[in-house]
Amino acid sequence: MKNSPRLYLFYGEEGYLVQRQVKEIVASVLTPEEQDFNLITLDSDPSVPELLQLVESAPFFGEKKVVVVRNSKLFQASRRKAAASEDADGESASVDEDVRETGDTTDLRLAKLLADMPPYTILIFTAIKADKRRKIMKLVAEFGIVKEFNPFRPMEEREIRQWVDEQAAALKKRLHKEAMEHLLAVVGTMNQIPRGFLATELEKAALFAGESPTVDKKAMEAVLSAVPELSAFAMTEALARRSASQALMRLEELFVNKEPPLKIIG
Repeated sequence: MKNSPRLYLFYGEEGYLVQRQVKEIVASVLTPEEQDFNLITLDSDPSVPELLQLVESAPFFGEKKVVVVRNSKLFQASRRKAAASEDADGESASVDEDVRETGDTTDLRLAKLLADMPPYTILIFTAIKADKRRKIMKLVAEFGIVKEFNPFRPMEEREIRQWVDEQAAALKKRLHKEAMEHLLAVVGTMNQIPRGFLATELEKAALFAGESPTVDKKAMEAVLSAVPELSAFAMTEALARRSASQALMRLEELFVNKEPPLKIIG
């Protein structure tokens, strides 16, 4: 752990994966017993003096401590604060373009802390949005690790395939070609595809597959057809296969989930 990063920022709309990253780091640094004393989680940004005190104070009954600041706003642009200052004559003073756009007023004490973290503290920020032009963002990227987690888009098929294969391998499973094609066809109907959703459905499919090392199309169909948002797709596919019983079953699921009839007809 001596040379491991001590500063992290995880951000994006994928809250599921952001929190999973945080848990993995905490588990790698602290035992469950140590977490009772040396894991500090804040749900919003503390004041700079408070953050300095939390980070710089020594761990309690242990060698390491982890400070997690969730839902941080430090990395967001603030156009309201970014207005150009005016001189006494009312003329706009010269302002750096990035500062004008982001409202970048990073506290010098905080900047110094991020550039020289104590060896016994791991500081983790999480956020929904972050502006890559901000000085504090650049500091974390220089002295720590920054990762962005956002949903896939339907057109990112190659990236989805690779990510699904990696997740399946972590579950000690492999997706059959037909299972992968079915998964891609289903999620292709979604506007955006959360990794958290994919991970959850893969775990279900792996359980459905049981002892088999391969997740087949049957397992994937069974799992995805149980998702209310995807029942319409499953019904359409059943109609294409001329399977009246399956189509009627999916139609009943749509009614149970109170899908609007006009939407189903469409």
